[in-house]
Amino acid sequence: MPAAGPLTAADSIAMLANASEYFEGRAVQWRGMVEQTQRHLVNRVHMQQTDQGLSANYYGTSWFRVQPDEALVVAFKPPRALLWSIQLGNVWWESLDYINNTTSFNDSQAFVGSDGLVRFVVAHADPGVPNWVDTTGHREGTLLISMQGVEEVIQPTLTLVPLIELADHLPEDTQQVTAAARQDEIIARRQHAALRWAP
Repeated sequence: MPAAGPLTAADSIAMLANASEYFEGRAVQWRGMVEQTQRHLVNRVHMQQTDQGLSANYYGTSWFRVQPDEALVVAFKPPRALLWSIQLGNVWWESLDYINNTTSFNDSQAFVGSDGLVRFVVAHADPGVPNWVDTTGHREGTLLISMQGVEEVIQPTLTLVPLIELADHLPEDTQQVTAAARQDEIIARRQHAALRWAP
């Protein structure tokens, strides 16, 4: 097949017009999704099967809303799955900075408690416990849970608690995470990101 000729000014104008129309349509669609999530899923999660043909994949959508003196505890039994993860996003569903902050976890990073449950603590400041999901200053935004190749459907629970009462919602033997240990987590994230994005 012969190579296409040089790109003309008319071609460029047509492509830019098409791109702007597509962006305008998608912006309206995403705004609607954000508004629906804000209205119905504040600190609640809706798990659903993917509609893209991968029947063993499930996704949980939630809208976190957490004040500086609160913590949102997300708990579930780790599913039998190929992989799973949890992450925070901003109001436009863009991932928060997961390289320099603990804004996401996957199944290999998460700590499982002695009772067999994994608990994630969404909070503004480091509470000194495992699985701190850092809001990076966002008081609200998207919370997404992804499970691929699931053998069983898991329904997470979300509990908003006063930060001073957080210990009452965690196992008594919950490990403490020091500032140095947390910094080690960040260093590992940066190393993993470097391997992924700039090998």
